[in-house]
Formats: sequence, structure tokens, C-alpha cells
Amino acid sequence: MAVDVAAARAQLARLQQDKSNSGGQGDIKWINMPDDGAIKMRVLPPLKGHPLPGKVVYMHYGIPEKKACKCMKTWDKPCAICQFLEQYSHIESIMDEYATVPKTIIPVLAVGHPDFDPKMPILFSASGDYNYIWLLDQILNDNVGDITDPIYGHDIEYRRTKHKGSIDRTIVLKTRPITDDLSELPGILAAIPDIDKMYVLDDDHYRYMNECLALLEGAIKLQLNSRPAPPPANATPYVPPVPPQQSAAPATVATVMNTEVHTDTYAGNAAPINATVVTPPPAGAGAAPVAPAVHVSGKPQCFGQYNSMNTVCFVCPEELSCESATCNGPMAPPTTVAGAADCCGGTGGT
Repeated sequence: MAVDVAAARAQLARLQQDKSNSGGQGDIKWINMPDDGAIKMRVLPPLKGHPLPGKVVYMHYGIPEKKACKCMKTWDKPCAICQFLEQYSHIESIMDEYATVPKTIIPVLAVGHPDFDPKMPILFSASGDYNYIWLLDQILNDNVGDITDPIYGHDIEYRRTKHKGSIDRTIVLKTRPITDDLSELPGILAAIPDIDKMYVLDDDHYRYMNECLALLEGAIKLQLNSRPAPPPANATPYVPPVPPQQSAAPATVATVMNTEVHTDTYAGNAAPINATVVTPPPAGAGAAPVAPAVHVSGKPQCFGQYNSMNTVCFVCPEELSCESATCNGPMAPPTTVAGAADCCGGTGGT
């Protein structure tokens, strides 16, 4: 039977817009794309009453206990699992694990393969729908012709360019019949597996899908509950108390590195790295002496004291990472200095 070109166009459009584990039937053999090297095959024509050769089967993998479940997209019907997953479409990890996965299944003859009879139809299985898209593209290519024709069709070579890498597909230009003895042709065509009979939608599948959906809901709920809760959107940044003034500070004092969980007290009174003493102007007559202000360059005073050093610290108003924050304001007394973080006594953050 000749390929229905209109059906090929419709299927190709659907697959390109959408951008499996499969079952067996009797003693049908399967051939998969190897991790290395090349295989040559001949795609067989569609069965009588079928507009196209092959099929794309859609699966949901990773379901606890059940392992996998056929997606209703296989039968062009709404899928309860797909609808349930829509609410998590913004969570990449969930969609990567549970969203529908296509697989191409095509009836072929293996050409020159030591493990297969070259006159016995088998099923070629490949991940993704790109192999089927490519096949439909070739069927619609006027310069190639119907590569599935049992007499005037073409062989195809699939070759991996590197281990488990991309696949190159090459159409053998010379046409040939699938068998040199044309009397064998009816028997070969009659042995082509009916893939639709391998994937029948029945009541048992609806019950199985409901079981899978219940397991999936529980798995995702558990997965979300194990994620760390984000801080409240309106949380007020914590401002630590200013440590006591030192009458004098050395030119350079090493900071005590502390990556313990946030507490309300300082681990010590050590000044930040590269802290320098700046002598204030003389006090006015009769005024009380003004304590020298310790200015900071480099990491903030609070560096390493809240949460861990590789997470965002909410001490500074702009929620900077300790690794990237700099503090150029005075430690004490508190004052308003442009560019100074709160932890240094200022009101700004850099």
C-alpha cells in the first residue's frame, strides 16, 4: 500500500509542534540504535488500512513502583498525568523526571546484520520522535521518493559519530527490492507487525493510569516537602548589634572565620581584614572626646557569621552574598555613609 502523503504531513506537523517503553507481541524481535557504530535497515511500507509506517509511542517514566505508564497522547486523547503536571511546569526537575517522553517504533528489515534474518520484519526502536520526523521528511521529499516502497525503495544507514553521541542518517541512493526473489515479497509484507495492536487502549489501562497518578502525586508532594523553604518575601533584614569600641586597633587584624548557623551574638570583637584606624578631627572645646571610627575595606564585619558563606546573607539590605559584598563605611559610631552595609553601621549596601 502506498503512503498517504496528507497523513504524513499531518503527523509531521503534530510531532514538530509537540517537540516509551514499548511492549512486545509474540516472538517479534527488536533492534535498537547501538551506542557505537552503524546499522543498515530498510523501512517497510505501511500495513493495509494504515496511512503511515511506524508509530510514536508516548510514555511517563520514573513513577514509583510502576516504573512507567503509557501517556494518553499515544492515542490522541487527553492525559490525566499530563494535566496534573501542568501545575508544576515551572519546576524543571519535576518536568524532566515525569513529563511525557516519545519513542519512535518502525517496522524494518535489518540489512547485513549477523543477528537478524534479512527477510524477517523486526521493529526498530529509538528514543525521541526525531527519527520519525526525519522519516516523514524523506517520505515528503520529491527528490527521494517513497523510501518504503518494497521494490523501488531505499536502504538507510544509521551511524553514531561518537559513543552515545548524535546519529547521522544516510539514504542509499540506489533503489532495490527488499528481496531478490519477488515471490517471497507477499510473505515478507504479511509478517510486518501491527504496532497498533501492541498498544490497545482498554479499561485496564485507565485503571493502571489512575494508580500511577496517585503514586505520582505522593512522590511529588514528598519531593516538594524536602525542598528548603524560601524566606518570607517581607522579611526584615537582621541588623546585628555594634560591638564595643576598641581604644586602638592594629593596622591589620585577621577576621575569625565562622560558618555556623546565624546567632544573635558575635563570635568575637575582631575587626575585619585590612581594618585601619582613622583619627577623627579634634573635638570642640568643652565637648566630650569622640571615639575613633574604624573604617572597613574588603569583606563586611559580619562576613562568615551568618548562615554559610555560599548562601545569601540577609544582613545587608541588598541581600548580597558574603563573597561579593564589600563594606566601605565606618563600623561605629553608626552613621549614614553612602555605600556602607548595615552590618558596618551605615545604611546602604554594596
